[in-house]
Amino acid sequence: MLSKEGFQPTETQPRGFNVDHSGKYLIAAGKKSHHISVYEIVGEQGLLHEKGRYAVGQGPMWVVVNAH
Repeated sequence: MLSKEGFQPTETQPRGFNVDHSGKYLIAAGKKSHHISVYEIVGEQGLLHEKGRYAVGQGPMWVVVNAH
């Protein structure tokens, strides 16, 4: 069963997000911020800890994770 644990601030107008193949990281794209943020998913509750923020150009809308 899912339950709300809290809220996580992220990029302005989050447009897309994805979780990497390991299940350890969430990447969120902000359409109006022109950045993505990378979060580590921590613990049983899946709390998010920001690991980095990166400029990616104007209006990112989707996050695609390629696994190798």
